[in-house]
Amino acid sequence: MNKIIFLVLACALTAPAQQRILVSPDGDARPLTGRDNVSGIVRAEAARIFSAACSDKGTFGYSLDLYPGANIPFEAFHKDIMAVWYLAPANGTIDTVFIYNLDVGTQDSTVTVRLFNSNIYPGSGPGYDGYPKPGKLCWGYYLSTNDDDNGLSPFPEDATDTTWHSTVPGGLPSFSPMGTEIWGFGGYPKVMSAFTTNFIAMAVLATANVTAGQPFFITIKMYGPHVEQAQDHRTGYLAVSEPDSLQTHDWKFYEHIYQGPGFTCPGWVARGDFNFLIWYSMTVTTNLPPAFSGVTRLGNTFSKDDQPVQATILDCDAANPLRAGVEQAFIRYSVNDAPQPDIPLTFLGGDTWEGMIPGGSVNDRISYRLVASDSTGFADSTGVTPSALSAAVTVRRMR
Repeated sequence: MNKIIFLVLACALTAPAQQRILVSPDGDARPLTGRDNVSGIVRAEAARIFSAACSDKGTFGYSLDLYPGANIPFEAFHKDIMAVWYLAPANGTIDTVFIYNLDVGTQDSTVTVRLFNSNIYPGSGPGYDGYPKPGKLCWGYYLSTNDDDNGLSPFPEDATDTTWHSTVPGGLPSFSPMGTEIWGFGGYPKVMSAFTTNFIAMAVLATANVTAGQPFFITIKMYGPHVEQAQDHRTGYLAVSEPDSLQTHDWKFYEHIYQGPGFTCPGWVARGDFNFLIWYSMTVTTNLPPAFSGVTRLGNTFSKDDQPVQATILDCDAANPLRAGVEQAFIRYSVNDAPQPDIPLTFLGGDTWEGMIPGGSVNDRISYRLVASDSTGFADSTGVTPSALSAAVTVRRMR
């Protein structure tokens, strides 16, 4: 939410005394008397305006609303696991997990969903401490004699041998990406529908509490016995491209080595290149980073003119509503993969911000994201939006 500004005006009247008036951001005027507690009135009015725009609810992760241009189909088969890690944006309770599915081909259309503490986060895992960056990066697995397929286990509690087996290239051994389970009781079964958003309400099992900055994984395991990786047995997901591999949060557990270029191992792989459309909602009790909506999506163009980018940016603070407000916002962009200086966004009023990306040359490849921070310095950004691509993109299914 934008800064809330109240004006106290002293108006000259014919009488010797002056009349004070409190003017709200809505343009409403209220006469004040000497007995009025101005600071109390301002706090009450600010809370009213805040509650009209903000609540203690929020949606986070990689949602279809934020990434309407997502066009990367990704498929999984029996015993494969799709996983995405997140950093909790605030203290609170995870209410619902959302998953966008394409085709559904697992046995009985069923998957199992679990949430774990994550050992992967900025500063820990692929791309840090000498590990290669994400991108078809072999990581490791556990062994289990109970697995009658390939003898593998993704989680220590499901393994008969709790020794972690690293598959990361080089001499530095990896570690389990998952910590302890925080929701799922070993795997909550969910029947999925095709070509729609499926959701799992956490309340069906237990409360899923997280704290601000806590890293956690959402995992989705394909259900059923071994079958050939035929098209009618696949379950499809949707992903959005991410050129910065350190910004990718997607992992996949492969029961078998995928027969494709760049794959050399079964088990956990830091996929890189994109992020799966898996998101979640929360009820929060603390400050949230600014949230984006209505972000301009620039497409291919032959124009060399500057291109306007606009967005609605809302900032909410459940712990202290009077502290809420977008402090600054800017465009972070690159041209032909070369980073450019940030471009400040201009506040247009309400919750609307706008900036201009400088025009380029034909065939330039421009990628951009919006970044905003609140009055406490708490920041967030949109995903990268590619623009001005010089060639058509061939869409093929990924695994």
